[in-house]
Amino acid sequence: MRLRKFLLFSYTLFLSCLVSQYVAAQSYGLGFYSHETVQDKRTGLDLSSKPLCFKDNFELSFDFAFLPNRPNYFGYILRLINNDKQNIDLLYDRRIDSKHFRLIIGDQFSKISFSLDEKKLFTGWTKFTFKFDVHKNQLTLVVGNSSYSQQVQFGKNNCLKVLFGSNDYLDFKTNDVPPMKLRNITVTEARRVSYNWPLNESDGTEAKEEVTGSTAKVANPLWIKKLHRNWEQLQSFNVKGAASVAFDAESETIYITGTDSLISYQVSSSKRTSQYYISGTQFLLHGNQSYYNSTLKKLFNINVDQKQVATFDFTAKGWDIKHNSKAFETNYWHNNKFYSPVDSSLYVIGGYGQFLFKNDIQRYNIYTKNWQTVKAGGENLIPRYLAALGETSKGAYILGGYGSTTGQQILNPKNLYDLIYFDVKKRLFKKIYELDIKGEDFVFANSLVINEKNNSYYGLIFPKHKYNSHLQLISGSLTEPTFKVLGNRIPYT
Repeated sequence: MRLRKFLLFSYTLFLSCLVSQYVAAQSYGLGFYSHETVQDKRTGLDLSSKPLCFKDNFELSFDFAFLPNRPNYFGYILRLINNDKQNIDLLYDRRIDSKHFRLIIGDQFSKISFSLDEKKLFTGWTKFTFKFDVHKNQLTLVVGNSSYSQQVQFGKNNCLKVLFGSNDYLDFKTNDVPPMKLRNITVTEARRVSYNWPLNESDGTEAKEEVTGSTAKVANPLWIKKLHRNWEQLQSFNVKGAASVAFDAESETIYITGTDSLISYQVSSSKRTSQYYISGTQFLLHGNQSYYNSTLKKLFNINVDQKQVATFDFTAKGWDIKHNSKAFETNYWHNNKFYSPVDSSLYVIGGYGQFLFKNDIQRYNIYTKNWQTVKAGGENLIPRYLAALGETSKGAYILGGYGSTTGQQILNPKNLYDLIYFDVKKRLFKKIYELDIKGEDFVFANSLVINEKNNSYYGLIFPKHKYNSHLQLISGSLTEPTFKVLGNRIPYT
C-alpha cells in the first residue's frame, strides 16, 4: 500500500489575521521557548551586562502574554537579583487550582499571589508594573486594575540584575520558563524613563535599548515579528492510501483520512492521535475529498463519481458505508465543496477529468442521502478546477482556477481570475470582479478563509506550470479586485 506524506505548516498571521486589530496588537515582542524544547534551547533575556543601579524609587514595567498551544505552563517569568544577594521572582504555576501568579522573595512565597483571565492572557497583552519604594521598603505590583503590596528590605544602593526566563547567573540559574511573550519593557526613576526595550526586533540575539543605546542579550530568541511573516513546519505524517484532509475550525483539529485509519492533529495542543477503523479498511478513490462540518460535528468522505458520501462515526470508530472500489481515480479532480445549512446539503462544484473541465453543481442532502444536479442561473460559470472556495451562511465565493469556456482541455485552456458568488437559495451565480494579473500566472489551493465583516479573504496560490513550485499566502478584498502577498513561501511539489 502506497504511503502518502503530509507536511503541516503553521503561520501565525494566517490564524490571527482574520481580525486585523488582533494582528496589529500582536505584531512584535519576544517569545520564549519553554518546556517543549530541551533545557539549553529555552529562551532567556538579560537586560544589561551590568546590574541597573538606583538610589531613588523606581519602576519596572512590561507587557505580558502567553504563547498558545504549548504543553506546559510553568516557570520563572522574571528574576530580580538585588546586589547579587536577594532574589525577587515572579513565577507562574498552572498546577495549583488558583492564584497561578506568585511572587517569591528569597526562599519564601510572599503574600502576593493572583490569577488573571486566561482568555485574555492568550489573546491580548497585560501590563505588569513593579513599583519599588526604597524609602518605605515596599514593593507594589500593579497588574491591570489590581494592585498588590509587600514589605521588602532595600538598602541605600540597589543594583538589580534583571533576568526574564532562562538564565545561568551565579546561584540563581533556572531553565524553568513558561511559554510567554514580552514587549515594551521600561524602567523609570523619579518619573523619568531611564531605559526602554520595545523588543521589536525580527532576528538576532540582541535587543536595542532606546534611551541609552545599549543592548540586552537574548538566548534562543523567538521574535514575534518573524512569526508573522514566516511559515514553520509543525508535523510530518505518513498515511496509507489516497489520503485526504479536513479541518474543524472550532476545535482547530486537522483530520487526515487514510485507508486504514484516521489521524487527528489538534493544533491548539499539538496532540496527535491515530484511530484504526473498527469498520475495516476504506477504499479511497484517487482524488477523493474529506470535509468536516463544525456545526454538525461530522466528518464526510466524498466520492463524487460513485455518488457516495461516507460519514465517520467517532463513537463507533468507523465509516457508515464502504466506497465502491471499481474505479481507480476521480473524474472530478480538485473540485470545490461546501455545506449549506439552507438546504442541509453538501455541494460539489467543478473539477477535472478525462481531459475535460467541469462546471457541474452537484448536491447531496445529508438526511435524504439523495444526489441531484443543480441548474443555476445568473453569470455563466466557466468550467474549471484548481479554484478556491470559501463558504458563507447563504452560499459560497469561488475564486480563480484553470479551465476553458467549452470545458475541453484542447480548446484554449487558461488561468481564470474571476471572483464569483453562488447564492444557494436563489441558485444564482454573480460575478463580482476579475483580477488583473500582470506577473506570473497562478492557480489556487482549494480553500478560502472568508471574513465577511471586513469583506476580505485569505487563500493560497501557486504557479501550476512548475513542478518544483511554492505556495504563497495572499489576502484580498471581496469587493475590489485587489490582493496582497503575506509572508514567505512554502516549497511545494
